[in-house]
Amino acid sequence: MTRRTIALAATIIALLSAVLLAALPANASRSHAVDPATINPAQLKLPDSALPAGTGIDHSAVSDNPDADAITTPPDKFPSQLRILHQTPYGNETPGQPSLGRLTGYRMDFHYTISGAAAGTEYLASIFPSAAKAQAAMNDAIGPGSLIAIIGSPLAHQCTVGDVCKAYSGPVPGSTNQAVVAIFTDGPILVETATQVPADRFDALEPGIESTLFSLLAAADVQVKAVLNGKGGDMDTPTPTPTPTNTPTATATATSTDTPVPPTATPTKKPVKVLHCKKGYKVVNGKCKKPPHCKKGYKVVNGKCKKSPHCKKAYKLIHGKCQKHK
Repeated sequence: MTRRTIALAATIIALLSAVLLAALPANASRSHAVDPATINPAQLKLPDSALPAGTGIDHSAVSDNPDADAITTPPDKFPSQLRILHQTPYGNETPGQPSLGRLTGYRMDFHYTISGAAAGTEYLASIFPSAAKAQAAMNDAIGPGSLIAIIGSPLAHQCTVGDVCKAYSGPVPGSTNQAVVAIFTDGPILVETATQVPADRFDALEPGIESTLFSLLAAADVQVKAVLNGKGGDMDTPTPTPTPTNTPTATATATSTDTPVPPTATPTKKPVKVLHCKKGYKVVNGKCKKPPHCKKGYKVVNGKCKKSPHCKKAYKLIHGKCQKHK
């Protein structure tokens, strides 16, 4: 086989591979570098930089299945509310009852303002044993018989992150709020979010809610993809790199003493010169001056001789003026 034939065959194989990959549907299962069971759920936390300006965080912690199913209440008193979206529990806390097979995840609750209105968002990222399990959990939340299918309406502008993403709006049961719910899968990870605002302002606020929520989804998608590719999430507190304990080599390790830092010079204060005047002189404005000698009936006022007022009988000198004495 000639070199030209080999090159032609390689080109055909590459083209066929590209066609096959392009033919995959958006929600097709893709292989990932990490076993879902080994994922650290804390890596699914949204970084502070992804949150809206002025955000106050009410809850941020690893979410086991009892937490996701709202069976337990965390110390901050912010239990999960996304559980009402599902027809089936996340975990198998109740023996004999079917579950979604969720492994673990991370949950956040935070509040902020949109155009002056109070808004609250719940974010739940869940890890499943497989992409098929994550997709089944998504179908459980938005499929026939679900709360979203009954009272929700698909948004005109749909989200586009992950393998599959869907967004809806609808009333929040038991409250006067309206919510936008967005949910997407990326391999074995399911991300669910819900943002609610007062229902009487929902129509005016909906564009802002969508913009804010879709930005959060994009940040979550970046986070999830990094975790699935084995690169870890962009957590705010980086994990310290372990110090190696092997035998040191001849390569010198830089320390803070390699580059000497010159001592900071302490400014020397100039001595204050004490002015001594000869007899008969006084210090006036930093100079020796001879005080004026006033004749009888005069006084020194501001360095000059001025005649002292002489008050007649029954008058008294007060503040430099003769005033009648009472």
